[in-house]
Amino acid sequence: MTERIQLNLRFDKHKDLYEAIKAEAKEQNISINQFVVNALKRTLGRDPESISSPEALSELEVRLEERLVRRLVDIVDQKIEQALAKQELDSGELVA
Repeated sequence: MTERIQLNLRFDKHKDLYEAIKAEAKEQNISINQFVVNALKRTLGRDPESISSPEALSELEVRLEERLVRRLVDIVDQKIEQALAKQELDSGELVA
């Protein structure tokens, strides 16, 4: 069983920082705890993963592909919405 060591942090007057951490952890598909631990390790010169390891490279590739696919889906959705809106305008169905 892993030893549990706990550190409680307060983000008084730093709600924006906390929200940014939360959003980035979600984007990376990791917990807030893991995000903070990784950030602290990098700051202390103890990289959480070595980019040279095959496992780390594979994980990085998967995460990048997931982000790229999400971004492409967003772009396609926007283009479809724009085309539909233009079609409605052109057909006179849009009521002002």
